[in-house]
Amino acid sequence: MMAQKLKDLKNTIKSLEQVINILIKYSWHTSEVGGKYGELYAAEKLWSYIPQIGSNRENKSSDIFLSKIKKRIEVKWGVRDIDDCGCYWSWEFGEKQLTEKKFDYCVLIASETNGKPKYCFIFTQKELSKLTSRKGGIPQKLKTYYISFYEDYNKIKRNKKCVPKINYIENDLNTNKQKYNNRWDKIN
Repeated sequence: MMAQKLKDLKNTIKSLEQVINILIKYSWHTSEVGGKYGELYAAEKLWSYIPQIGSNRENKSSDIFLSKIKKRIEVKWGVRDIDDCGCYWSWEFGEKQLTEKKFDYCVLIASETNGKPKYCFIFTQKELSKLTSRKGGIPQKLKTYYISFYEDYNKIKRNKKCVPKINYIENDLNTNKQKYNNRWDKIN
């Protein structure tokens, strides 16, 4: 049963990559499909911890619940974009996700335009508690928390208008990406 479930999960991930390719090709909205793709991708990576996703989760405060070790995983997915500042990925958090400690670990998936992850940044809840808010959100009075990762961070540091307020986590991620990239073994 578990072997078949893992096989089905892998096939679903491949299918979603194809869907993401088509959505990007026609500039159609990708966030819902990408979000689900990210959850399934992370569940496959964490398969040995018996991930629960969707309505089958014991604990529903985050995207994935690892039943073997009782840990909550929040997953954020972003596709590569380009602006005047260069190639980047960004992820958004609601205030309650951070202040109410709704997860133990967060996986930020940075996908290429073909849907496949280029980076998987993994943070503890404690590390992300250092994230500071920026204006934004709907309605505008809400505190919104962003993390942006740029391939050429030196360009960003020279041009502060690209990121209005670089926070500690963004600076640390952008200057030390290997510290956070593919830290799947950090989840325990």
